[in-house]
Amino acid sequence: MNPTESAKMMAAVCDALLPGDGLFPKASLTGTQAVVANRLGERYGGVIFANLSEDLTVERRGFTELSNEERVAALRKLATEKPEFFGYLLTAAYLAYYATPPVIEAIRLDGHIYNDAPQPLGYELKPFSFTPGLDLPLVPRGWFKWTDMVQRIDIVSLAELDLPTGRERA
Repeated sequence: MNPTESAKMMAAVCDALLPGDGLFPKASLTGTQAVVANRLGERYGGVIFANLSEDLTVERRGFTELSNEERVAALRKLATEKPEFFGYLLTAAYLAYYATPPVIEAIRLDGHIYNDAPQPLGYELKPFSFTPGLDLPLVPRGWFKWTDMVQRIDIVSLAELDLPTGRERA
């Protein structure tokens, strides 16, 4: 598979996963496919594009030749046959897409306060007023121990396990 075909396929895959709408752009208009391609290449090597093309071929037609419905069906089949890979592909696409400036602007235009760089201002939080019995879990989880209450334990019996100590590099 040549680089131009790989690029077209990745754009089509990302557009099928994130087609956009009236406010949100389709993934390929944001450059999502380049970030996803880099992540796939880093994780699976350059052969991933030929393998993905083969996985998404339907009746000897490449992914870019398929209708939108056929593309969705091909991706569903990939999700069923290779769920771990599809999960990685989908996560990479989501993370890349929602970090692009056009999508961040669409989120803001949709009426959401979205700070894409949380520092130094942090995220806006609504004021919190504690309501006993409502704001606490019914079954408390976890616990707290003051530092001066912590006691050392004897770990001599663990020596036979030959666990790393963190001093091996010294």
